[in-house]
Amino acid sequence: MTWECYTTIIDQLCTINYNGRVALMLSNEPLLEERLEKMITYAKNKSQRLFLDITTNGRLLTLEKLDHLFDLGLDNININDYRGDRDAFPDKWSSYLVPIYEAYNNNPKVCFQKRRLDEILPNYAGNIPQSFDKSRFGFCNYPFRKLTIAFNGDVLLCCDDFMYDTCFGNVMESSLIDCWNHPAMNDVRFSLLKDKRTGLCERCNDFQNYKAY
Repeated sequence: MTWECYTTIIDQLCTINYNGRVALMLSNEPLLEERLEKMITYAKNKSQRLFLDITTNGRLLTLEKLDHLFDLGLDNININDYRGDRDAFPDKWSSYLVPIYEAYNNNPKVCFQKRRLDEILPNYAGNIPQSFDKSRFGFCNYPFRKLTIAFNGDVLLCCDDFMYDTCFGNVMESSLIDCWNHPAMNDVRFSLLKDKRTGLCERCNDFQNYKAY
């Protein structure tokens, strides 16, 4: 993502007085982003109301690095520890995460997850071939509760649109509000409210079925 695109997103969020979560990643490892510290600093200087969040596998993380990210204004980090020996050592942490766990295991700003290398994940809107019964999948809350933005500024249907097959406007050309209220996006939402998956959703077996009325 260009710096201009990133700052445009943050600036627009502040203009509409947004005070929710801003996840600084999509289908990437955020600690590989050389501008991550600059991105956190820019967002927090614009508004302390933005809740900045990242999810990482932790391989590039150190205790000193995490302390520094929190000093800059990061609000939350989710650390997924993927291991191939979970059956043999279900409670084991990878060595590089041990000092971080010892320092932060009771801190709500850090979420540690023991993961497996052989997990069966959702099919990312059909991009990972899997057999599933479409009749079991109706409503999904993703398009109702988060706005997903690709590296080029395109607004996607959700984070499961792994190949960027959808587009509901571009933040460099349209406002975030207009993208959120895009007629085609609302068509998808109305369909999901009827427990019907169409288009990209029809190919997806992710299950986010909580409805809040």
